[in-house]
Amino acid sequence: MKKFAIAALAVLCAALMIFMTACNGGGGKTYVGEKFNTPKKVPSVHPEVTITMKDGNVIKLELYPEYAPNTVCNFVSLVKSGYYDGLLFHRIVKGFMIQAGDAAGTGEGDPGFTIQGEFSSNGYEKNTLGHEEGVISMARIGENTTTGEKNYDTAATQFFIMDASSRSNSKSLDGNYAAFGKVTEGIDFVHTYAARNADSETARPYDIPTIKAATVDTKGADFPEPIRDGEALTPEYVKNPTTAPVTTPAPTDAAAVTSTAAPTSSAAPSATSAPAATSVEDVSKRMTATITMEDGGKIVLALYPEKAPNTVQNFVELVKAKFYDGVIFHRVVQGFMVQTGDKTGTGSGDVGWTIKGEFSANGDTVNDMTYDAGVVGMARLGENASTGEKNYDSASTQFFITDSAGNKASLDGQYAAFAKVIEGMDIVRQISALVTDANDRPLEPPKIKTITVDTKNFEVPSAVRITTAQ
Repeated sequence: MKKFAIAALAVLCAALMIFMTACNGGGGKTYVGEKFNTPKKVPSVHPEVTITMKDGNVIKLELYPEYAPNTVCNFVSLVKSGYYDGLLFHRIVKGFMIQAGDAAGTGEGDPGFTIQGEFSSNGYEKNTLGHEEGVISMARIGENTTTGEKNYDTAATQFFIMDASSRSNSKSLDGNYAAFGKVTEGIDFVHTYAARNADSETARPYDIPTIKAATVDTKGADFPEPIRDGEALTPEYVKNPTTAPVTTPAPTDAAAVTSTAAPTSSAAPSATSAPAATSVEDVSKRMTATITMEDGGKIVLALYPEKAPNTVQNFVELVKAKFYDGVIFHRVVQGFMVQTGDKTGTGSGDVGWTIKGEFSANGDTVNDMTYDAGVVGMARLGENASTGEKNYDSASTQFFITDSAGNKASLDGQYAAFAKVIEGMDIVRQISALVTDANDRPLEPPKIKTITVDTKNFEVPSAVRITTAQ
């Protein structure tokens, strides 16, 4: 896929590129003559957009149609449609900008349309708004270094907000990107998000800010629909951003998952005391994974990347690599959970890497899944009783499926839930009912024949992993 970028700043080099994927697969529409296609009767009032973040912070923006009329109309239309609700600031460059607006959550989504770039390099002289601190602007594809194509008309839905306090960091943006508004309240929250640590190569933040909702007050004015090149946004793409961005984990020296990774049962209720997690939501458009056992039984999981993005990406990557094929359920606690995912079959295997724990005890503010029956979570090391080390970032390949909701209190917010059983809960309970030895190992361990995944044609990025000493 092509990638969108704000041109590289000389001061910040290539690390400050702002990426998106190519919308409509090219350089946008070829416009006739010098005249720009601007919607008719664009009001002169300044709409006010309120971005409410999931953490409760609020950022307010004032939009300036006198500088970029079609860009403002496009943004207003997207906000009204609810497009930005639930999306992430998937890219952060400290002291420079924060970027959001991709329904895929990766910066590489394609909404199927583009708009014309309203800035001077593209022949539009009315936009003199500079990229000062707090200014909002549209991200687009950067210049194609092979063909020389400028890609000026390739913006669509992704935007960035400037955090830079120094004009030396933003002068190269002026006249090259369509600035169209400015933060009027909440610039301190922009600074807070822009200060978050992010991966040095991808600029994906470790702790990704999430937009709860965006609303717009047009001051009673009627803003026309924007002029776009390409197909309209599809409801499936707008409202089903299932490919979420990775959350780059911080380094840790935690060991690989051992047999103590999953919590132990504490007076769990009987296997029939709670219903299976067969969600009432429509899961037909979700990514799914099918666990086929050697005896023919099948367990189908619905994946929730919007709750635990890197965890889902890690799981999908392992499934595609056939890591789980032939692996046994090595640990079973009747009425509580069944655990698998260790190639050695002991629960003590070391794959040489771990992933960041996406749960509230580890600082994650997005994953609010609870451990009802049939929920799938990542096994990890427990707390080190000697050192007090929490080992929150020690999960890797092992996962467990809950058989009941009896241990919600000890699991919720402590282990990264990322999927739910939607078919085959009876198989889970058959496994949970097996006779085990004193170490919770089944006397006849059930074996996974294969796991397959249906990504519903969404592109799932590679997981971010922490290398550990083996």
